[in-house]
Amino acid sequence: MDLGVSVQRIQEAEKRLRELEKQSKPDQADIQRIAVLEKEIERSQRELEQLTRDSAAIEQAIQELQEKILDVGGVRLRAQKSKVDGIRQMLDLENDKITKAEVHLAKARKDAEKYAKSLAANEEALEASAEVLEQLQNELSVVKSDVAGVQKTVDAANSRFELAKDELDAIKAELEEKLELTREFRKKENEIKTALKDAEKELKENQQRHSTYKERHDKLELQEIDEDEEDEAAAAAEAEKKKQDAMDEDEDENKMEVDPPTKTDPYQFYWYTPEELESFSQRQLVADVALYEERVRTAKPNMDVLKQYRKREQEFLARAQDLDAVTAKRDACKKHYDDLRKKRLEEFMSGFNQISSKLKEMYQMITLGGNAELELVDSMDPFSEGIIFSVMPPKKSWKNISNLSGGEKTLSSLALVFALHVFKPTPLYFMDEIDAALDFRNVSIVANYIKDRTKNAQFIIISLRNNMFELSHRLIGIYKTSNATRSITIDNHDLNRAPSVST
Repeated sequence: MDLGVSVQRIQEAEKRLRELEKQSKPDQADIQRIAVLEKEIERSQRELEQLTRDSAAIEQAIQELQEKILDVGGVRLRAQKSKVDGIRQMLDLENDKITKAEVHLAKARKDAEKYAKSLAANEEALEASAEVLEQLQNELSVVKSDVAGVQKTVDAANSRFELAKDELDAIKAELEEKLELTREFRKKENEIKTALKDAEKELKENQQRHSTYKERHDKLELQEIDEDEEDEAAAAAEAEKKKQDAMDEDEDENKMEVDPPTKTDPYQFYWYTPEELESFSQRQLVADVALYEERVRTAKPNMDVLKQYRKREQEFLARAQDLDAVTAKRDACKKHYDDLRKKRLEEFMSGFNQISSKLKEMYQMITLGGNAELELVDSMDPFSEGIIFSVMPPKKSWKNISNLSGGEKTLSSLALVFALHVFKPTPLYFMDEIDAALDFRNVSIVANYIKDRTKNAQFIIISLRNNMFELSHRLIGIYKTSNATRSITIDNHDLNRAPSVST
């Protein structure tokens, strides 16, 4: 226990030491101060070494002077010096003895005080022990009276033990009778075990016979036939069975057959459960086996059924080959169809993305700040639902094209037409009063864009706006006179343009 307490105190002290080390970790100022102090210590150590070397030289000089003094004084001075040294040693020894005596005296005084206190404590303990002794004597008298009562109880128990001994003898006799019955029971048990071993032996023999019959059953091969041939074979077998039943009707009149359980697969060997086996009778099963063997011997199967089956099987294989060929052709057509659909989707999405990006650019150019976008209603199947044309005019929110004003619809439609022209240019365009709902600024923007597009296409535009047909290359005017429609063509160029001068 002292060792455990000491170990615990050591662990606590080490823990406290680590905490104090963490708490007393110097800061930056302390580190600087330590560095300065270390430099001072190093300087002081150098001075100390220098002083030590100087003092060693001085002591060497003193020693040499003492040797010279002794040499001058002669033998007499050396004898006196040795006597002085001996007296000094004796004086040191006596001082040590005096110091030890004083220490012993102080220790004796402390021991005297300690023993006086111990004596007083022992006297108090003696008084307490006397009181305890008196209490123990009182308790001893009480215990003696209790012992007398216990002795009486023991005597009564001894008398009861004698009675219990007689009862034990009767129980032993009864136990012998029970043991005799147990021996007889074990004898019967051994007989039953012997009968059980015989039954197990017979079970193993039956299992071996069962395995043999199963192997013979597995070696049998049945010809698989279609449903039509199976119906014909079943009808022939039914007729044969009726004929055989008529022959064996007298023999089996009083016989009760136990039908086996329903088999899910007639080509698999059926395993009976223990409950099903208990429902069979050995004599009945032997009779059934003999009956079935007799039926097998007297049976006359129709072998033509197999020929018909093989013929039908060849027809089936030929039709199956035709089916495989048609199926392969169908799969090839389906693959070609899927490839065409995939190609159509890829080309459509490529064109759709290009048209959508160009539509955004065209609409922003025409409206000077708007936005337009094409979206698929069904992104998984673009050809099923169609496309949504959404427009955001300048300083307005997104709207469907059907919710726009006339001018906004015109600008949106023109942006879409121009985007389609960029994707797939057409050499000729007809436009009928596309600027009817546009203001002057938008008409000018559209007219300048169309003029820029005339580099690779021809635009025929019907218009009544000055700033539209003023930018055209040629004007065709339609007018009515003398109840008849006439036309006039004018090359549109600046009349005030100076003629070109050839050089």
